[in-house]
Amino acid sequence: MRTHTFSRAASLPLVLLLAGQCSNEAARGGRTGGGTGGSETETGGAGGGGTPTGGNKGSSVGGSGGEGGSSTGGAGGGATGGAGDTGGSGGGTGGSTPADAGPKDAKPPSPDTGGGGGEGGSGGPVTVDSFACVKNSFGECFKDSWMMFGCFSQSAQDCITNSGGSCPNQNASLPMEEQGLTSDEFFSVGGTPGQMYKVSITVNGVTEGKYYEKGMRAAGNATPANINGADGIDGFYTGGNPVDQENYNIYKIAVRNPPTNPSMPKSGTEVAHYYLNSMPSQFTNGEAHNTFAFHFSHDIVVPGGGVIQYHTADRNCHAVDNCGPGSHNSGCAVGDGRTIPGEPSLKIPATYMGKPVSGLNTRNGANQPFHAQIFHVTVTAVTPM
Repeated sequence: MRTHTFSRAASLPLVLLLAGQCSNEAARGGRTGGGTGGSETETGGAGGGGTPTGGNKGSSVGGSGGEGGSSTGGAGGGATGGAGDTGGSGGGTGGSTPADAGPKDAKPPSPDTGGGGGEGGSGGPVTVDSFACVKNSFGECFKDSWMMFGCFSQSAQDCITNSGGSCPNQNASLPMEEQGLTSDEFFSVGGTPGQMYKVSITVNGVTEGKYYEKGMRAAGNATPANINGADGIDGFYTGGNPVDQENYNIYKIAVRNPPTNPSMPKSGTEVAHYYLNSMPSQFTNGEAHNTFAFHFSHDIVVPGGGVIQYHTADRNCHAVDNCGPGSHNSGCAVGDGRTIPGEPSLKIPATYMGKPVSGLNTRNGANQPFHAQIFHVTVTAVTPM
């Protein structure tokens, strides 16, 4: 761990983009302003104090998903088909966006009546699309989703992540992951309520690192030989919380039970949570002016009809820019950044949480290497447990 602290400059909002092309109904979107920091400049104390100036918040809830009608048996048999499928677990729950990174009121779509059903009732086998591509109000789904902090402007080695004004939520009494510029995006999933599913995800990206505690780091706490390699390290961390030092950014996935209030995606109790950019405790430069390539695959357990929540936090509205391996104390050329590990030619979506990516990353828009930081999450398999 580092014995001194940094206070970062302001950086771009990490925008979490989820792009999915599936057939499920769109759902509800609610979004919140705020967030926490990216990289720090070496000026001492972590976290900013000051009075909170929280970003504007808006919320919107998508329409409820439709039910599939019961099907009638095929010609000639006269049999009544098995219980009709319940349409794909309803509409996805939309996300909340950073104060400067999304529509303040994401209007929910009108509910549709489902035709063919998804994984409800006695329907057919669950698929990645029927389970993990229920689109939210931004047209994004868990199956192919994103987390981003953009670059509105540069400040030495950092990108400023809010579009203007003071960094919000500068209230040191809040938990670290609720300070600064925050964003939340929600995705409903399909499946049968009461049934648990093993969901396999692959995560690739380039972000700054963060130390976490009181949980379990999948890859252990020894420093990997390829810590600065372009092929990427495993940053997956189960449970616990961020170590409240420095101002480095937080990337979190929370799994929730089905909401008790359909208009409030967070009303379902949390099942588990995971962090994506963890640093091994034995590596002393995990929170410095560095970015790291991440590449890993893990399984998470998700309840049928539940909700996936993506949460990002940037306590000082500064994110270390993607300037290549090693520590940096000044800015860099666009081409110095690293491409997404394993996906160097992947096309970044033109919009993220309802906002054009070209406005979030003023350096080179929706292109690789992305500035400042980005994660791409892909669902590769879904298996009933």
